[in-house]
Amino acid sequence: MESNEQAGARTALPIIRVVMLAGVVLFGAVAIYLSKSGTIATLGAETIETLRFAFIVVLGGVAAAMFVFRRKRAQLPADQDPTALNIVGWALGESVAFFGGVLLILSGDMTYFLVGFVMMLVSFVFFPIPREG
Repeated sequence: MESNEQAGARTALPIIRVVMLAGVVLFGAVAIYLSKSGTIATLGAETIETLRFAFIVVLGGVAAAMFVFRRKRAQLPADQDPTALNIVGWALGESVAFFGGVLLILSGDMTYFLVGFVMMLVSFVFFPIPREG
């Protein structure tokens, strides 16, 4: 039997997911505008390379963490609510998208934002909203 608290959390999950996605899309739109308008000067090549390397390291770490949390979520007993693990998993994907957006602003290269955005979408697949019942 599902408690009222679990039912409320389950109802809020789609809203949380949409708001997280909207935040990344909005940040991406602002990042694209700023990088294309020339409002913010790009950083030097050496600094950008360091940030790109950091992005790859963060991407790998987030991917590993997502697998760990996905396994932990799969091992939850049927009566335990996976809401917290879902939100953590989505936040992991979101962090890569935001880091990619920062790289877009600082370098003008949209590749890393797109990779981060895909990683966020993957987190939505890895951590689906539980079905009722």
